Amino acid sequence: FGDWLHAYIQQGLIQKGLIKHEVENSVPIFHTPNALNSAKKLLVLICGTGRIMAGCWSVGVCAYHGLKAGSVFPCLEEAQKREMEVIILNPNNPNSPKSHSRNVFSNLIIPSNPERVWIIAHSMGGASTCSIISSNPKFCIEHVPAFALTDGLEGIITAIGYKINKWSHLRGINWVRSNKEINTKLMNGASTQHRSAATNDHPLTTFKAFPYIWEFFDENGANSDHSP
Repeated sequence: FGDWLHAYIQQGLIQKGLIKHEVENSVPIFHTPNALNSAKKLLVLICGTGRIMAGCWSVGVCAYHGLKAGSVFPCLEEAQKREMEVIILNPNNPNSPKSHSRNVFSNLIIPSNPERVWIIAHSMGGASTCSIISSNPKFCIEHVPAFALTDGLEGIITAIGYKINKWSHLRGINWVRSNKEINTKLMNGASTQHRSAATNDHPLTTFKAFPYIWEFFDENGANSDHSP
């Protein structure tokens, strides 16, 4: 079922106009046509670990709650409303190196000269995001207005010569498992603000946090032509 689901979702991405683009080790990623052409606004999507391929957050959530809950399709809709380009990474492909997400960001996304970049990452994608920021502090400070993790594995973001961890606590929110009411502020994590996803089901956190992620992004200019 998982193999069929991933093929179905990725075919859906192509039908929605996204381009299949092979990167290091012939690993396919997906992006909108102008995502790598000096995008004014770019959304980067990074899934968690396990048997999850590009375009899917959780096979189980897709099965029991539908594609609007378990796939990236709603992200594409919200991005389109805001005239954002989208790029979907693929860290769990059998040929992907452990540094897939960081490599794509450093070697493909940054050289494409995007003006502003937002990131949504689930689970182990959070660790990838922390690694991306630590490796590219100047770019992220200048070009990333906000990033969102959903029950993301969170390392300490650090870079010599930069107060990058202070910056990341201002620009990043991690919606984590909690019994508290949705979006309740919790004790800060290692590198981000923490808020409640109002569920103890790890795979459901992206779906539960979804409207609040976009509210956060809009507070940081996603719905504007100008950087705040």
